[in-house]
Amino acid sequence: MGLYRPTVTRRDKKGHKVRRKPSVWWGLFRHPRTGDQIRQSLKTTDKNAAELALSEAIRNSHRESAGLVNPYEKHFVRPLTGHIGDWHTALIAKGTTEKHANLLRMRATAVVTGCRFKCWTDLSASRVQSFIGTLRDDDKSHQTCNFYLQAIKQFARWMVADRRAPHNPVGHLQGFNVRTDRRHDRRALSTNELRRLLTVTSAQPKRFLLDGAARSLLYRLVAETGLRAEECRSLTPQSFHFEGQHSRVTVEAAYAKNRRECEIPLRPELAARIKDWMSGLWDTDRMFRFSKDKGAAMVRADLEAAGIDYVDSSGRYADFHSLRHTFITNLARGGVHPKDAQTLARHSTINLTMDRYTHRALAEVANALSALPDLSDETEAERTRATGTYGATPDDSGCCTNVVLAPQNGGSQGLADDGGLLGKMNDVTATPPKPQTDTAQGVSDGNSRKKAGAVKEFTPKQQPATGRTRTDDLRFTKPLLCQLSYGGNMF
Repeated sequence: MGLYRPTVTRRDKKGHKVRRKPSVWWGLFRHPRTGDQIRQSLKTTDKNAAELALSEAIRNSHRESAGLVNPYEKHFVRPLTGHIGDWHTALIAKGTTEKHANLLRMRATAVVTGCRFKCWTDLSASRVQSFIGTLRDDDKSHQTCNFYLQAIKQFARWMVADRRAPHNPVGHLQGFNVRTDRRHDRRALSTNELRRLLTVTSAQPKRFLLDGAARSLLYRLVAETGLRAEECRSLTPQSFHFEGQHSRVTVEAAYAKNRRECEIPLRPELAARIKDWMSGLWDTDRMFRFSKDKGAAMVRADLEAAGIDYVDSSGRYADFHSLRHTFITNLARGGVHPKDAQTLARHSTINLTMDRYTHRALAEVANALSALPDLSDETEAERTRATGTYGATPDDSGCCTNVVLAPQNGGSQGLADDGGLLGKMNDVTATPPKPQTDTAQGVSDGNSRKKAGAVKEFTPKQQPATGRTRTDDLRFTKPLLCQLSYGGNMF
C-alpha cells in the first residue's frame, strides 16, 4: 500500500519485448468500506506531489464511505457528449430502433453543441430556450423546434433516472404551438378521388420497382387497412391468412410502430384480390418491394396521372400516409364507434384518432345543424308562454315592453287586435260581465260579497319613471282570480 510505478511490457520496433517503468506515480490503497484494492494513477512524476495526491484520494474514499461526498460529482465533470453516447446505448438496449436512437442523439448533440455546453453543470434552461428560438428564426417549423427540445429534455430525464444528476434543469420548458405553423398537413382523399386513383394507376407503367397493378393493389390495401409504408414493405404471402370466417393480415412486431404484433381484418373483396395476386409468389417473397422513403414520390406521380392535386387549395398534402388518413376518416364517416376506429388504427389514445387522422368536410359538419330546432315557425302561443304577456317582448332587463294597455274608460281600443283571443279580451275590457248570482241560494259563485253593479273597474296604473310597464289588471296579474270573478266567462 502506497506509491509505486508499475512495470509496463511493450514491444520495440523489432518486435522484442521490452520492460520499463513509467515516470508517472501510481497509488495503491484499500477502500475503507468495501475493502477492495484501488489502483489509481496520481498523474504526476514528482514523488512529493504523488504522496499528497495519494493522501487526498484516501481521504476522499473515507468521506465517500461516510456519505460526505456528492455522489454526482464524478458525473458533473464528465463531458456531456460521453453521457449522450451512454444514453444512445441505453435507448437501443431498451428496444428503440437504431434509426430513431440515432435521430435522438443527433438532435441532443446539436443542442449541446449549439449552446456550447461542456459538462452537466453548464446545462441552462435559458440558453436552451434561446437556441430553440434561433432554430425558429432560421425558418424551422414549430414541430421541428419541438423535436429538438424534446430530445434534450428526454436526455435530461434519463440522466436523473440513471442517478447521474439530482434534478432536470430543462424539464419545465415548453414547446411551440404546432397548430400555428403547419408545414405539411395531410388530407383525406374523397371516395371519387380514391376510385379514380386506383383505376388510373392500374394502367400505369412500372415506377419505383412496382408495376401499375401492384401499386393499385398497394394503395387499396392501405386505404382499407391503414397500414404504414414500412409495414407494407415487410409483408409476404405468409403474412396473409384466408382460412376461417374472417381473412386477416399480420404485421410482425419488428416492423410495427408500437413494436407489437397485430392482426388487421380484411374485407372479402380485398382478400380475394390479394389471394389471386400472390398465387405466383413464394412464401418468403416480398409482396411490395417499393423503394424506401419513396412512397410520397410514388403516390405523387400517380396522383398527377389521375388528375388529382397533390396539394389542394388549403395547402394540405396527399402523400402515401394520406391513404392512412383516408382509411380512418372513412371509418368516421361510416358511423364506426370511435373505440373501434382507435383499435383498427392501432393508436394509443382516442385523441390521436379523432383529432389528427379524422377529417370532416365543411358540408358534413354543416349537415349537423339540421339537428337544431326550427326557430322560424314559432307559434303565437309559444311566444305568449315565453314572454308571459300577449304582444310583449322582453327587454335587456328581462321586463316586457310594447304592451298596449286598456284605457281607463273601458273602451274597446285598449289592446291591439292580434286574433280572436285578444278580441275577446277587448270585449271584456269594454263591457265586463256581472258576476252570476245563485238566486236560490242567495250566494254568488264568484264575488258574492259584492253587490250587483258594484264591480270595480280594473284600471292600470301609470307607467313608472323607470320606463318599465306595470299593470294591476287582473287579466294579466292574476288570470285565475279574474276568471272566478267573471264566473268563468272571461275567455
